[in-house]
Amino acid sequence: MEQLERGLSWRALLLVILTALVFIPASTYLYLVAGVTLGAVGTYAMLVIFTYIMRMMGLELRKQEVFVMYVGVAAVAGLASTSYFLIIYRMYFVESPIARSYTVMGVPLPEAVPVWLAPPPGSSAYLARTLLHPDLAAPIVAWTASMVLGMLAELSLVIVASHAFVEVQKLPFPFARVDAAVVEMLSSGERFREVVRYLMPGFYLGLVYGFILYLGPFLGFPLIPIPFIDFTRLISATLPGAVLGVATSLMAWVGGMVVPLGISAVALATSLAVWVFGNYLVLTNPFLRSLFPEWAAEYYQGMDLTRVLQRSQVRVWLPVQIGAALGFAALVLLKYRRAVATTGRAIYASLRGAGGRSSLPSLRLALACYLASTLSSVALFHYLMPNFPVAVPLVMSLVVGTLMGFASASIVGESGAGFSAPGFLWHTIVYLTPASNLTPQEAYSVFVYPPVIAGSMTGGGAQTIKAALLTSTKPTDVVKVWIVAFLFGVLVNFLSLDMLWRIAPIPSSAYPSTVVSMPATAMIDALLVTRGLRISPQMLAGSAAAMAALAATVELLGKLLKVGISASGLMIGLFSPPITTIPLFVGSALSSLVMRRRFGEHWDQAKNVLVAGVLVGEGLAATVAVISLMLIKAVWLWPW
Repeated sequence: MEQLERGLSWRALLLVILTALVFIPASTYLYLVAGVTLGAVGTYAMLVIFTYIMRMMGLELRKQEVFVMYVGVAAVAGLASTSYFLIIYRMYFVESPIARSYTVMGVPLPEAVPVWLAPPPGSSAYLARTLLHPDLAAPIVAWTASMVLGMLAELSLVIVASHAFVEVQKLPFPFARVDAAVVEMLSSGERFREVVRYLMPGFYLGLVYGFILYLGPFLGFPLIPIPFIDFTRLISATLPGAVLGVATSLMAWVGGMVVPLGISAVALATSLAVWVFGNYLVLTNPFLRSLFPEWAAEYYQGMDLTRVLQRSQVRVWLPVQIGAALGFAALVLLKYRRAVATTGRAIYASLRGAGGRSSLPSLRLALACYLASTLSSVALFHYLMPNFPVAVPLVMSLVVGTLMGFASASIVGESGAGFSAPGFLWHTIVYLTPASNLTPQEAYSVFVYPPVIAGSMTGGGAQTIKAALLTSTKPTDVVKVWIVAFLFGVLVNFLSLDMLWRIAPIPSSAYPSTVVSMPATAMIDALLVTRGLRISPQMLAGSAAAMAALAATVELLGKLLKVGISASGLMIGLFSPPITTIPLFVGSALSSLVMRRRFGEHWDQAKNVLVAGVLVGEGLAATVAVISLMLIKAVWLWPW
């Protein structure tokens, strides 16, 4: 603890604020145009530019400062996808012909949307196209309250999980060393020459490839498809229903270099079994076809990857994923029961005022904040939808969120690969909950306005805490910069989205991605609210039991055969189509089977810096391309 230093300085705060002002409008525009955000690739670009500007001004940055800036910029990037976009989507839903064609309890769906989610039909807000309209005050307050409570719960659970998996269990968190390598490279004058020979090849590779990838819209036609190359139509005659493609971002490939080969191999095998052969068998096998008739009815040859992936997930794999996630979370808690028990004892000791010294923020405060935010969320949910059983949001918010967060932290800690709860977990639970006395407004709202279910940030947050310790940075400063980034990020996102909405309608041809994504989302919402999907408790329970048994078998085989396979790969493959698992495995195999044999121990020292260099190069190219595109489009909509 004596070696940890503060990193939250005025320079770090300045970069976070500047990033919010510059980065979020560009990323929000890219989201509306292409359906993707700058995300991580833009993080490194902003950090490199600011760091070298500081050096040119004669201001040297300590590595703790660089790390806090790194975390803050990454937090801003995570918020850049459009925090308030759901309000605009909800307004589209009210006016869409899709919603008008469905009814709930005899009431047309547009009339079942309450005024605290979207203005009533006929409101002038639909013509004004601004978030500052008075009729949008209630929806803005509702979504802001949900975001604030959610962020508080996420940060609190990150601290609790960090005590368990960083301090007690001491998991490796392989990607934390990539983060530390970036910080060391940017902050260390002595080491710069040493690392530059590893960094620059990756930087130039990422820069050149990034310009080729992201300058397609700038030129008017894509040189390389973004964000993936679709092979689904090419194999539809041989393997109908199969999902096949590869990501085009270079990070998807080089990122696998820091993932153990055994985990990436299990992930690829599982992904192919589910999304290629599983989809094919469910569509062609008579018995399986009878279990999922909606998937067979909706599929047609020639569907692209996005539609096949979306429809097969909703019609086939959604209940399997939810059940498997619950089963795996239970297995993870059993596997790390000692760490969880130790964390429980530490929480108890902290509450009594007898906790030991720790470099992390207070467990007592984290637990209090977690309980306060989740219980407040449940109370708000019950106030808005009083006829829905309150036990359901209470269990989901307090129990399920915690389980998913701990599972995520364990997977990230072991393999570096991400894991989060399935996106339709809450919808499935609501779908299966009997509630006959709901009003039409409540029948709609319970699906689209869930309570806080934390856990999505836990794995990545614990990894950041690990990286903070590797760079001798106080974890409390990391938590503070997260809060600052959240506050400024939400504000700038609100203003930038309002500006873009004033320029052109959403959806419209000015923002092509919304023309495809918003109707597809509206269809899923309509099917959920009207109970048009097939989900059964038996399938959930069977999936949970099957995943727990399969994961235990993989773990046992890994120990008996003394090979580095892990059950984490099963979950990665189940939730990730070949778009991501193929690049993950290729990068991992290249690192383990080629580079390590060729360069030996030098490769273990160089690979993190090389990956960081690719991120910096691709991030810089993406930022320049998007800013250039925005400048060109700035006058496109004017009549002259």
